[in-house]
Amino acid sequence: MPMPQLSEHDLEQMRRRLSAAALDLYLREGFEAVTLRGVAAALGISHTLPYRYFDNKDALFARVRADCFEQMAQAIMSADRPATEPLQRLAQLVNAYLAYVREHPQEYRLVFILDQPSPERFPELQEARRRLFDYGVGIIRRCVEQGTVKGDPRDLMHLGWAGMHGLISLHVGGQLVHGRRFEDLLQPLLQALFGPGWGGAGLQLQIEPAAAGPKEETHERRHSVRAASRTRTR
Repeated sequence: MPMPQLSEHDLEQMRRRLSAAALDLYLREGFEAVTLRGVAAALGISHTLPYRYFDNKDALFARVRADCFEQMAQAIMSADRPATEPLQRLAQLVNAYLAYVREHPQEYRLVFILDQPSPERFPELQEARRRLFDYGVGIIRRCVEQGTVKGDPRDLMHLGWAGMHGLISLHVGGQLVHGRRFEDLLQPLLQALFGPGWGGAGLQLQIEPAAAGPKEETHERRHSVRAASRTRTR
């Protein structure tokens, strides 16, 4: 007997349930522990049902990452105060970004881990990333139009994002060991990009350095071993 045709609403509801269950399993047990069969077991549904919604684990985690991006975007955009000066708006968004990292470190690592398929393979994930990125570009464009910042808004957004992410990654990984701390470097980085008028005074810079959890360390170590092995055999 053919499966009943589901409405778009029903499809979306189940995708959300599967994504939430996968994220919960990831947070508790790490990336390697998450399988479509395991997610089905957590929800008490047929082990074949998740395959009706996601082709494989990569597709499932693309949805998980998209949902995490939406959560991050909501947290960041809700901190925006459009009536304030553009540079101060930008500072508020940076603060909200840092707050998300502090409060959701595992989700942050999951979203930006390098060992993942290209987001371009998954339109839903790509769109979630684009919305948040373009929101920041829009605020930087206002700064440029006001004359307080010089440069191409999209270039500046790329550079600001890359610089912040690089510092955060080095900091939480305990790799800033050459006489400068995260707190020493973030303000100069942003001031170099956005000029002397940068309105970042009062940024809450505290992000505790924390190694990945045991399960995530295992996943990352396995990936490193595989990469090293491939290098040796070339």
